[in-house]
Amino acid sequence: GRHTETALLHKLMNTLSTSIPNQMAVASYLRDSRPDRRLARLRDTLASNRARLADTVRRHFPADCQLTNPAGGFFLWAELPPDCDTLALYPHALAAGVSFVPGALFSPSGRFGHCLRLNAGFALDDGVLARLAAVGQRLSAA
Repeated sequence: GRHTETALLHKLMNTLSTSIPNQMAVASYLRDSRPDRRLARLRDTLASNRARLADTVRRHFPADCQLTNPAGGFFLWAELPPDCDTLALYPHALAAGVSFVPGALFSPSGRFGHCLRLNAGFALDDGVLARLAAVGQRLSAA
């Protein structure tokens, strides 16, 4: 309506660059703290989490599941048997307390429908890994 142009201008002003308070906070952090130590601990934690996820997948998912374990980052890509539909599996996994990104979301054609992406960027406890193992066992039994 009559506020469209004003709303678009405000949207442009708010997304054209990073906000000054955010920039000041990052500058202060980099100046006053020891980011190298924190980043090293973060890298170690993420690598450990990803290794624990990979180990759980290898032990409990179908034997022909292939993992892509990148040298960096905190995601793990799993390629399941071709007849597996991770989009259909997702609601069951979510109900069991496991979240992943179905591979079909990474291709407009649904080409990766038998794949999934796991996130190792959060706290992994034994309960999370046990729930993931249960999802893998369900896949293996199917």
